[in-house]
Amino acid sequence: MTTDVLGISFAAFVAVGGIIGAVKAGSTQSLVYGVVFGLLIGVTSHIASTSTSPLATLAPLLSCLALGIIMGRRYSETQKFMPGGLISLTSLLMTLRFAAKYVL
Repeated sequence: MTTDVLGISFAAFVAVGGIIGAVKAGSTQSLVYGVVFGLLIGVTSHIASTSTSPLATLAPLLSCLALGIIMGRRYSETQKFMPGGLISLTSLLMTLRFAAKYVL
């Protein structure tokens, strides 16, 4: 199996977004959540791409789902697309992607 480039790219996107949020807004919460979820999604995506077990896909699926819910709630509270709307939308797409991999 090959490395999940899209999953790891999304993980980097999340981590960099958290770092940018910390730098621009001084938000420690953005830094922590961004880096933790970025690492979690990156590592679990890599494991899922190299494992033969379909259960390995559940970890990145649930990680993306949790991030999507958290950021979706943030978007609903602020009604600002950046960053809540963008991250919740991309997390939803990645959740669907991992769900399709799990089912197929």
